[in-house]
Amino acid sequence: MSPKRHRGNPGLSRSLILAVLLALLPLLVLSILQALAARSYADDLIRERLLASTAASGSDQRDSFRMIQRMIRFYRNDPDVLNITPRCSEVLRSPLRGGTRGPVANLIRWDARGTMVCSALPMPVRPVKPTIPEWYEAARTGRFTISAPFNSVFNGERVISAIQPLKDRGGRFAGSITATVDISWLEEGLRRGRLSSDAQAIIVDQTGKPLFGSGTIPAQRFPIAPALGKINQVRGTAPWLYSVAPLVEGRLYLVYAEPQLPIFATTRTHLYVSLVLPVLAVVLGCLALWVAVRRLVLRWLRELTGIADALREGRHPAENDIFDSAPYELAQLNDDMRGMANAIEARDDRLIAAAERNLALAREVNHRVKNNLQIVASLIAMQKSNLSDGEARQALDQTKARVAGIGLIHQLLYDGLPGQLGQVDMQDLMDGLCGLLHGDIGRAGIELDCHTTGGSVPIDQAVPLTLFIIEGVTNAYRHAFPHGRSGSITLTLSRVGGDITVVIEDNGVGYSEPADTPAKTTGQTLMQAYAVQLHGTFAAKAVRDKGVRMELRFAVLQGEGDARAPAQDG
Repeated sequence: MSPKRHRGNPGLSRSLILAVLLALLPLLVLSILQALAARSYADDLIRERLLASTAASGSDQRDSFRMIQRMIRFYRNDPDVLNITPRCSEVLRSPLRGGTRGPVANLIRWDARGTMVCSALPMPVRPVKPTIPEWYEAARTGRFTISAPFNSVFNGERVISAIQPLKDRGGRFAGSITATVDISWLEEGLRRGRLSSDAQAIIVDQTGKPLFGSGTIPAQRFPIAPALGKINQVRGTAPWLYSVAPLVEGRLYLVYAEPQLPIFATTRTHLYVSLVLPVLAVVLGCLALWVAVRRLVLRWLRELTGIADALREGRHPAENDIFDSAPYELAQLNDDMRGMANAIEARDDRLIAAAERNLALAREVNHRVKNNLQIVASLIAMQKSNLSDGEARQALDQTKARVAGIGLIHQLLYDGLPGQLGQVDMQDLMDGLCGLLHGDIGRAGIELDCHTTGGSVPIDQAVPLTLFIIEGVTNAYRHAFPHGRSGSITLTLSRVGGDITVVIEDNGVGYSEPADTPAKTTGQTLMQAYAVQLHGTFAAKAVRDKGVRMELRFAVLQGEGDARAPAQDG
């Protein structure tokens, strides 16, 4: 039976790697989920830090504006300021004295007509009117307000005004007190706040438009409502995350903003690392497993397969020490297979020895049978020499030929090759029979031509086949050429596939019986019996003065000792 080749089955490396992947898949999924959870937690921490920084910076700036508002409210109740006495400017100048620079650059008293009437700083010679729309808004609403940045008329610096409207005893608008706040001082305060490296603290108005800040002011607006106490995103040249804290309700707000890309770069890197490392570990583990399987298992399995192939082909595997470095189990399996190979070799040696003994015994038996048959043939020849009756002498010649033919078969078996035990070579059989028949039965003037296509025939069929040929040729010699007539006999033995055909033809006198129903002579009766023994068919056809044609056809036995495949013709 030919070995099966399981080419469609998965290999050991692939199966083990698949098993490892299935085993590590839950850990890989958990690692990914953990990485995503860690990323979410880190993002939450960043947002909390952003909100905390917004609240801290907003608290610092809110304190500055509350201090300014308290200062204005303090002086609005001063009688000199309220009533615009000659001491008004002196009173407004008093909080600005000293070496410490504060946010307030100037305090100004305006009358109800919008004329500057006193100031902490020296007043311009020409009368000054308010130029900012917020002053008129405060005069109309009567509420404290903050102006947009503008250039001071005193020193040209960028400032904002904190405007506190005043009312007389009758509740009518009586002008205002304004505190001019230096923007550079506010920007410095923003820069001194608790800012991260990329963060900016920006003062915006109620529309979210940046007024000034701790650094370069972004061009985009920052919507107020979505970011009060929350984190919002705004996109400009780059995305920003920001939060808003109120400074002066309805007027000024503090925006704490950080670029989105740098702020999440670390968490994004951690996420990638957390995702890549487990996958890389699995890939490296599978690679290590693949290398280990190839070096520790498949390499040795190939060697063991070579041993198994050698055993299947009947070869003894060559001894080598390659398994000295193999894993213990595989080295043990190699030892077991080599032990099995040695046992098989020993058994084969015993079987070969037994077969050789049997062959020698069979050859000896054939040799002795041949010798005994030669003795019998010699005795028949001696007996013939003592007879004078022609019919009796012919009968003894025919008997001697039969005995010699059987002896020839045993001679061929004795001389045959060891691998052809039980088989008789048809060429050798034909050569021997023709020589035997021509020498013992033939006579002058009659030619015997023998032809064969070669092949072999089992011994169980060789004996009746030989007797059939002897009987047919003997009949031809005896009956086809009477009264010393000359002629020829043709014997053809052929094998085609699993069928053997014997044809014996002569050009003798034939006989007068119908061609398809030849006379039943004793010889033909024996030939019919041999045909039955061979499980074949026998036919004889005769034509007067043209000879007789006898044909035997039978199938070669497919038994033990026979050549399973039909011999090649020719």
